[in-house]
Amino acid sequence: MKKILFTVCMAVMILQTNAQFSIGFRTDVGSLTELNNIITQYNEARPWLDKKLGQQQLMNGIKFGFQTIDDNITISALKVCFQRNMSSVKGEDPSGTEFTRKLRTNQIGLEIVDAALTPIPLGSWKLGGGFMPIGLSRLRVCTKLNDEDWEKLKLSDLDDEEKETIWSSGHAYSTIHLDITNGDNLHFQTFYTLPWFKDSYEIIKMRLERCNCDVPFLGQESGG
Repeated sequence: MKKILFTVCMAVMILQTNAQFSIGFRTDVGSLTELNNIITQYNEARPWLDKKLGQQQLMNGIKFGFQTIDDNITISALKVCFQRNMSSVKGEDPSGTEFTRKLRTNQIGLEIVDAALTPIPLGSWKLGGGFMPIGLSRLRVCTKLNDEDWEKLKLSDLDDEEKETIWSSGHAYSTIHLDITNGDNLHFQTFYTLPWFKDSYEIIKMRLERCNCDVPFLGQESGG
């Protein structure tokens, strides 16, 4: 808790300096291994599908917040990230009923403070790296059949609460990253996420009784 309070204080101090609003694109790759295993089981149990339900390997979105640049140092604060992916599949089950199944993943996060040092000249660009010590993120996986409402899948122990809260499917994490910037208005990062608690980060710690070939919690349509 002391580390979190210290980091929040740092973010507030940054906002009191010459901070500017920034916005950019963000792409997350990987990390949903167990969910993709379930999707594979779903497709294998339904060979009559017109196409396979797509894997959730890639989530695209935006990232916005505040940052200040001083020579070779870039410090960001209170950055909000939002990424999503959606896949769908159509088919006619063995009983002759047509259906459409959709699957959607949403992830929203708050990165409290981030620092990057880029001292290596590379033409008109500068190269370096950085560290984001504390981020908080929430993941949602939802599905719908035909025109029914979206339904949130309860895939991990984090979803076992009696009432839905903002902490459901939530996790804390840090990131390390490589940075390249022109020192003005363009800044690219390639980052690697370090979950604080591995079991909570993977939704992904699927309960074994749900991991069967029919995958009933993902689809009500018959597996044939």
